Amino acid sequence: MDERASQAREVAVAAHVSARGGPVVAPATWPPPGPHEHAGLVLTLWDYAEVERGEIDPLQAAAALRALHQALDDYAGPLPALEDRLDRAHALVSGVEPLPALTPDRRRFLGDAFVLLRERAEASRPRARILHGGAHDGNLLRTRDGLRWIDLDTVCRGPLEWDVARLGEEAAALFPEADRELLATMRLLVSAEVAIWCFSQYGRAPEVDEAAHFHLARLGEGV
Repeated sequence: MDERASQAREVAVAAHVSARGGPVVAPATWPPPGPHEHAGLVLTLWDYAEVERGEIDPLQAAAALRALHQALDDYAGPLPALEDRLDRAHALVSGVEPLPALTPDRRRFLGDAFVLLRERAEASRPRARILHGGAHDGNLLRTRDGLRWIDLDTVCRGPLEWDVARLGEEAAALFPEADRELLATMRLLVSAEVAIWCFSQYGRAPEVDEAAHFHLARLGEGV
């Protein structure tokens, strides 16, 4: 999907959630949110959210995720499947293009772990629902009006456990319907996917490099 179509979908999803009182930063109403094109760039416009300093409470984050899911449940527009995204990650780690920051043995380990975890997750035949797709603290703002999700371009259809995997154990307990065995697998599969994307962009920013090594080490401990 091209950038304009992706941003148009993000605006549509956010408008839907906002109209239902869900915890998102809403698209602008005036001027129109777009997408707009200017000087070769595609951009969208959003309401201003005044961000407050301080840590995000994990239990509040879990409550905000549940509220987001509830507002997304009846969204009827087209959405990608999580499987499409996992296919792209697999193509990166198994393709002919090198990942220079990874030695050949580390790349093989990452690719094998990704395939193993994906097969393990698929074997449970989980039910798909609409997810944020990237439900980590970096996509959650602490504002004067409460917690608000951003970056809804990752919204997709997939198992609940993919989103819940981003929460700590105590916060994840607020989702008793999540399968605990599948959740453990998804925590590692998330790390595998993050490691692949970060190693494919290695050197772009210090936090990208740090995340690449953190998640690869997490896989080494868990697989």
